[in-house]
Amino acid sequence: MIVLCVAWGLFVSCAVNKAVVSDVGGLKDYAYASIVDVRDKTDWVYLADAEEEVYDALASKGLEMVGEKCVDGLPVEQKEQLLLVRLLVGQGTPSSIFVHVKFLDYRTGKPVAL
Repeated sequence: MIVLCVAWGLFVSCAVNKAVVSDVGGLKDYAYASIVDVRDKTDWVYLADAEEEVYDALASKGLEMVGEKCVDGLPVEQKEQLLLVRLLVGQGTPSSIFVHVKFLDYRTGKPVAL
């Protein structure tokens, strides 16, 4: 199985249990990230794997991950540095899946190009 995640500058790929994350620009304005919307168009097992890969990739870039249920309780100062993450997981070929990742600025809701 091959997983490919492309997200405006964030590139994560994994084959079996190996992941590679490319350099990501534009994260300097953010200290926190939260995966808030996950849509699955394939088997839930792939979804869990993809969500974990994206979580680990963002954490490896220095972002502190915040659970979706904790976002509302963050102080305003932290919300101003919060990057929201949406995932769409789907079947690419019989032996692969794709993951589309979209980043949104918490304050404005606008997509962020990294």
